[in-house]
This record gives sequence, structure tokens and C-alpha cells, in this order.
Amino acid sequence: DTVLQRRGHVLVQAGQYDAAVATLDSVLSRQFDDKASRMNRGTAHLLAGRPAKAAEDFDSILRRDPKAVDAILGLAEAHLARKDKPGALRRFDEAIALLDKQAPLRSNLVARVASIRAAP
Repeated sequence: DTVLQRRGHVLVQAGQYDAAVATLDSVLSRQFDDKASRMNRGTAHLLAGRPAKAAEDFDSILRRDPKAVDAILGLAEAHLARKDKPGALRRFDEAIALLDKQAPLRSNLVARVASIRAAP
């Protein structure tokens, strides 16, 4: 399944979201708890304009690992895609709280959250 996992990741990066989802569905049918494949499938759904499906994958990861920052950020993006600014900000704040104060991602995220808060 490693080949399929990699193929799914490459398909997401190539913008072939439906093919990526189909490939990752195959992986997840055999390895339900494969976080990387579930994260990639959620990302593919999000980028394909299916934020509700993306949220299902990110929520599934968070049920197993409530501190999975990548899944929290994915869920924040899904909220934004659904025009749920309060939900997105809650998730972004949750991710910021989990990140080390020195992490480069944290400072970028703080700046992004400030711009989201300032937007109408």
C-alpha cells in the first residue's frame, strides 16, 4: 500500500483530486487508521471544493489524536471554505495554542489569524 499512498499524495499535488480520493479510498479500505492517507484525502476533498467531506477526514484523525495540528488546521480551512469564520478561528486558535512559541509555523499562523479576524 506504500505505492498507493505515495500515488495518492502525488495526485493531490498534481491537482488530480478525484483520482487522489479514489486511490486513497483504496488505501483506507485496508488501513483505516492511516493518518497520512486520511490527511491527503481530506486535503483532496478540500481543494476539490468539498469541505464537508474534508472535515469528515480531519475529524476522524482528531478523534484518535486530538492534538494533531495538521488535522486541526485542515478543519480550520474546511470551516473557512464553508464561510464559517467563527469555527475557523476557533480551530486556528486551537492549533496556535498547541504549537511551540518558537515554531515558524506559529508566527505565520498568528499573522494569518489576525488578517482573518480583521476581514469583514
